[in-house]
Amino acid sequence: MLLGAGASASARCDGNPPLCLAACVALMPDMEREAVRMLELLVAAGAEPSDADDDGRAAMHWAAAAGVVAAVAPLVAASEAAAQRRVKAYEADVEALKVRDVALQQGGGQRRGQYSNVKP
Repeated sequence: MLLGAGASASARCDGNPPLCLAACVALMPDMEREAVRMLELLVAAGAEPSDADDDGRAAMHWAAAAGVVAAVAPLVAASEAAAQRRVKAYEADVEALKVRDVALQQGGGQRRGQYSNVKP
């Protein structure tokens, strides 16, 4: 309901990311199914699976501590998707640097503009 109204899937509560809080819900009696559903909703809304709490534990740690095997699949899938996004961003950065280097070489290596005094 809150996500549908525009709430952030990554806003912390007392230093805890939402995915960690959702995984902790599974520690309560008879709440495993609800915890897994919350994890799935948060992942679908873009929550970062590697976000850790103030003690360095991510949702996967909490899910394991709670013994919530059903939470593993959505968290692993979200981690893989996040890693793919980071790789694509890295590759785009590399390509941008290549274009910049070609432009510098074709322009005689002279930097122009705001950063012209910065050495490569």
